[in-house]
Amino acid sequence: MTIRVEAIQVKDLISFAEDVLSKAGPGDFIPITMQRAEAQANNPYAAPEDAALLVAYSGEELVGYFGILPIMLQHGNEHSKVHWFTTWMVNPKLRGAGVGSALMQAALDLDKDFMIVGSKPARRVCRKFGFFDFDPLEYAVVDFRIAGRYNLFSILLRAARKLLRLVGLKLNIDRLNKWLQGFFETLFGFLGKPFAYSLVKGAAKRLPPEIDIRQAGQIKPLPGKQSNAVKFRRSEEVVNWMLAYPWVLQPGESTTEAMDFYFTDTRPDFQYLAYELYAGEDYQGYLTFQLSKITGQRVLKVLDHSLLDEELLLSIALDEARKQRVALLEIAKQPAKSLRQSVIGRSLVQIKQRIYQGQARSESSPLGKHWREIELDYVDGDTPFT
Repeated sequence: MTIRVEAIQVKDLISFAEDVLSKAGPGDFIPITMQRAEAQANNPYAAPEDAALLVAYSGEELVGYFGILPIMLQHGNEHSKVHWFTTWMVNPKLRGAGVGSALMQAALDLDKDFMIVGSKPARRVCRKFGFFDFDPLEYAVVDFRIAGRYNLFSILLRAARKLLRLVGLKLNIDRLNKWLQGFFETLFGFLGKPFAYSLVKGAAKRLPPEIDIRQAGQIKPLPGKQSNAVKFRRSEEVVNWMLAYPWVLQPGESTTEAMDFYFTDTRPDFQYLAYELYAGEDYQGYLTFQLSKITGQRVLKVLDHSLLDEELLLSIALDEARKQRVALLEIAKQPAKSLRQSVIGRSLVQIKQRIYQGQARSESSPLGKHWREIELDYVDGDTPFT
């Protein structure tokens, strides 16, 4: 089987998407959604000639795709473009036929600096192509579902499993325990979540009474707040681009919802929330959130922020979590550090990891020279968009 890979440039992305989607029907395998095409065509870091999508064909049949997002690496006073892999998918009926490898090789032939966050299988493939691993990025997840997690029946089940292990017996309680947790959370979550919010709120810095939090459609930069760290830069221009061009829509809003796009097209409750802080009329900075429902649970993610007093971030995030009645709050590890200083806080806060990989076009390229110095962040790459 002969695989042909074509590169779709940023300037051609919308017309390509319109053409492909106009010919597709319910259940058809598609390489991009219309909202992603419109968003990436307006990426402030992208040049018209940048490759935004690689598409694999077998004959005239579309059999795979590779999404590419231009981002910016800040190193000293310089900024250099790096390309982030956002989607990598092969039509299920052709897996194992070399389509994924052909797409990766076509990407590397572009001779760019690349980054990716992928699943374990994807990471194994990337290592075969010479990608290097960064140290894992740790972030915090605050789980407010105490009514489900700490119901009496689940506690007894876990205790029974531990006792049986002492005599060499194994008791599989996972399915039953998951059902019990969901059942009790459904019944008593309306009581448990407010109690959980109050338990962790005391660990956050109290919000000064003069601080006024105002919702905003677009955010302004905080003058004078600069960092010389080696990192992936998300300027206020990029944050506003994200707010204006979401990749994910709410159910019923996407024209491709019934088609076969493997990655997230729609999600219940999906929205961005942007806030600016003022003391009187003195601007104190901004912060942004992503809210959505994932596997039936409302999840709030803390995204970009720039505050004169960064210690206020946790307090505002917890207040927003309570306001939105979320089950889970995802936030960078450092702001959540104070939550883990108590036994109760440690029981509610989980530390998770995300694995980043890179492929430098040469040892002297910006990524090749600086990758060991990069300070990774929760909002790097395509994470805030999905």
